[in-house]
Amino acid sequence: MATIEVSIKELGPMRMVSFHGFGAEPEGIAFAAMFEWAEKNYYFQMNSTRCFGFNNPDPTPGSSNYGYEVWLSIPEGMTVEDKPIKSFKGGFYAVANCSGPIEAGGTFIPAAWKALVEWMENSPYQMGKHQWLEEHKSVEGLSLPQMNAQGKLNLDLYLPIIK
Repeated sequence: MATIEVSIKELGPMRMVSFHGFGAEPEGIAFAAMFEWAEKNYYFQMNSTRCFGFNNPDPTPGSSNYGYEVWLSIPEGMTVEDKPIKSFKGGFYAVANCSGPIEAGGTFIPAAWKALVEWMENSPYQMGKHQWLEEHKSVEGLSLPQMNAQGKLNLDLYLPIIK
């Protein structure tokens, strides 16, 4: 088992604007739509922005196609007319970080998820039924669009847990 640093966090309820991609590389489709919308709406100039993603639907054996959904947190009272709004209820999570170049994400992200699940299996926690999440976080003073342009990923993986 790979060694992984894990913290326990509670995410509170949030309102999210949603972007979806489907195909052999759906992350690129969903993020292109998200970045286009975010630029048009000055999203990354707002305070307290958060960006989450997850498979939707998950990959299935025999198909190279799957879905990826990206959520951007939005404040109460913000209206969005051109994209779906979702209400996220929150929950408790085991959280671990992983980072690297975008082109290596297909290797280091699944490895980090595997290590996080193995950690949970050897912990006092059980798997929760709420949404698994990958929070895309900026580092090195870069915004998420700048990180994307430089080919960098920094993710906090949120594994749903219950005691």
